[in-house]
Order: sequence, then structure tokens, then C-alpha cells
Amino acid sequence: MSALELHDIQGIVLYAYASLRHARYLCLTFDEGARPNHWLAEVRHEVHGARRATHHHDERVHVAFTNEGLARLGLSAAEMKSFPRELQQGMGNPVRAHVLEDDPTTWEFGAPHQTPVHALLLLFAKSPEEMAIARQRLVTRIESYGGRVVHEDVTELHQPLREPFGFRDGIAQPHVLGSPRSRKSHEVEVPAGEFILGYPNAYEELPPSPRGEAGFDIGRNGSYLVYRKLRQDTAGFWQCMLDRAEPPGDPRAATKLAASIVGRWPSGAPLVKYPERDPGLSGADDDFAFFDEDPEGKKCPLGAHIRRANPRDMLMPTP
Repeated sequence: MSALELHDIQGIVLYAYASLRHARYLCLTFDEGARPNHWLAEVRHEVHGARRATHHHDERVHVAFTNEGLARLGLSAAEMKSFPRELQQGMGNPVRAHVLEDDPTTWEFGAPHQTPVHALLLLFAKSPEEMAIARQRLVTRIESYGGRVVHEDVTELHQPLREPFGFRDGIAQPHVLGSPRSRKSHEVEVPAGEFILGYPNAYEELPPSPRGEAGFDIGRNGSYLVYRKLRQDTAGFWQCMLDRAEPPGDPRAATKLAASIVGRWPSGAPLVKYPERDPGLSGADDDFAFFDEDPEGKKCPLGAHIRRANPRDMLMPTP
């Protein structure tokens, strides 16, 4: 296995930054005459790499580019064709929007009729004050090179992490081979090439990577990021659970029905281990399988989200 070039890998690929509760996501555009290459040359010194030694800071800065942003940086048509088709098209492309069943006319940003998004700046900080200082510093630099913010999302993460419907999130995380992050006992080790370009994947093959016209590996140490903002009807979901619970209107029965759809209780505890009741946060773990413990889905339904997203040992190896 090739040693990871941690200094050239953005830290967000390997770390979740759980202690940095405040986050901002800034969509940037660079108008004609702007100097995005000069801006990138400056901001790259602030982007945090994956070395553990860099993690004493109280903020993190990361950057991603869209297909239009890469072209604005000066990549040629031939170089752009070396990227995956999905990235070349962009989500606002009519074909790609059709595949994703999206309606770009309802988007807040990134649609064909809106100001193009060339880059995404991801900021994480421990406090609102530290976030405000970092944002001001970075936005001032962006504007000095002719760029501007066209959309901004602000969020505060809470511990333990919970997704919009109230279920604990961030439990099932893989461990990337070669990562300096401490590996938890239940975490499955995954080859770096499943996440990072330039390294062997689970098939012991190098994933296709975009190339420069001179053969330079543009993608090495990089990864692909999807940034989507979705509206979720949480009130409608829970009303549906109450209406279909047995007996109808019973909050406990509604919670159990919702847990059967997810495959975990709101605390994160898996139904495979706790089919009857939620044991609380102490039961939230990822150290379980399906084949021996629940092959027929009597504890955790076969159609539950966690079984569909990760069948675990239910998929037998192909001889």
C-alpha cells in the first residue's frame, strides 16, 4: 500500500471535525476578469491537510470546484473530458437533472438560470466569534481577486449529531487505510482508493483519475464532493408515523414504526440488538451483522434503510 500523502489531502476526507460545531458553506463565483488562479495560490496555504499535527487549530478551511470552476481556472477542453461524465455535465445540466429527478427551477443556487457557482468554500470553527473572523478574512481575500459569494448556508452541529428527522447520525464510519485518525474497534478498514484518487481501491486497482494534457495526474490526492441542499418534510414524516402506528396516535408506537423504517432507534441503537425498545445513547454502535443475528428480518426489516444502504454480511462472496 502506498503511504498517503497527507500534506496534499484535504483533512475533511479523513476527519469529521466533531468538535467544530459551527459551519458555513460559501458558494463562490469569479466574474470575467477575475483572477481565480491567484486566489487559489493564496488560499491553498489556509486549506487544512490531513496530517494530525495540523489539528490544533480552532478552524478548518476546505475548497472544492465545480466543472465551470475548473474551466475558469484554465483547464482545457481535453483536460475537462478526463473527468467523470457526472462532473462534466454538472447537476444543472438537463440530462443530469433528469437522471436525478431534479427541478433546477426550484433551486436556491447552482441552476442554469442563476449566477454560476465556480467553487465551494467550507468553513468550520469552534465558536461564532472564530467563525466570523475566519469568514471575514477569507471573503476579503476572495473579493480582492474579483470573486464574490453568491450563496451561503450556515449551520450549527450538535453532539451527538442528529439528522433532520431526529435520529442520531455519524455512527457507521469506515476507517481509511493509512489514515492517522485513531481507528475504533468496530470500524471497517477500507482501502484509500475508495475515497481518494491515486491509490488502489478494494479491487486493488487504481480508479480512473483526470489527467492534464502532458499526462499529469490532476486528481491525485483529491476526491469528489457532492453538495446538495434538500428540503425534508419532517413534520409530514412524523404525522405519517402517528397515523399508521398501532394504535394510531400513540407516540411510542409511532417511534417504533419509524425505527423499523430506519433500522435504528432515534438514539442510534440498532434494531438487530434492541428490537423491542430504545436503550438510549449507550446502545448506539455499529458492531453487528445480519446473517446470523437476523437473516429473515424479524428484528430489523429487510427493507430498512440501514440494510439497504449496507447489507453487511447478507451479501455472500461470489465464488
